[in-house]
Amino acid sequence: MISILMTVYNEPVGWVEIALNSLIKQTYSDFELVIVVDNPRYEQMEWLRNYVAENFMKYQFIINKINLGLVKSLNIGFKHSKGSYVARMDSDDYSLPSRLDEEMRFLKNNKLDFVASEIDLMDDTGNPLDSPHFNRNLVENDIMKVERCQNVFWHPTWLMKRSVMDVLKGYRDIPSTEDYD
Repeated sequence: MISILMTVYNEPVGWVEIALNSLIKQTYSDFELVIVVDNPRYEQMEWLRNYVAENFMKYQFIINKINLGLVKSLNIGFKHSKGSYVARMDSDDYSLPSRLDEEMRFLKNNKLDFVASEIDLMDDTGNPLDSPHFNRNLVENDIMKVERCQNVFWHPTWLMKRSVMDVLKGYRDIPSTEDYD
């Protein structure tokens, strides 16, 4: 099973709904949603709680008593997760329907511990922007070369073995660079 870690702070409900709908449409179905609300005063809390309960068979819904920030919230979500694999999803993004299927297949077929994919950037109204694309899979030395110029591990595309997160003991508390770290 994949545990999908998602945090919500104060994102507009429309963005959160788009993100959640993209998870509902996944072709890979063996996952749980672990959602951590890092804002106990989030205005759409009841809507969010009801929406998750109505649309996800397996989920954890956690509300922080105070704002702890992204890294601590992700670590709380990870501690509550049950899957053998961990994926990330941001509450202002969406995933293509085959995302989890393709990432899991690639990870297993290539005997990897961690995979991430490309993204298509868009503005806040959904219009496409210039996006970084590579014409082949990046591995080993390729990654080290490209990482000097830009991050290729976009957070909402991560999928990794839980054992990797266990060894790392979750995320290190490095402000604004948890995905790059």
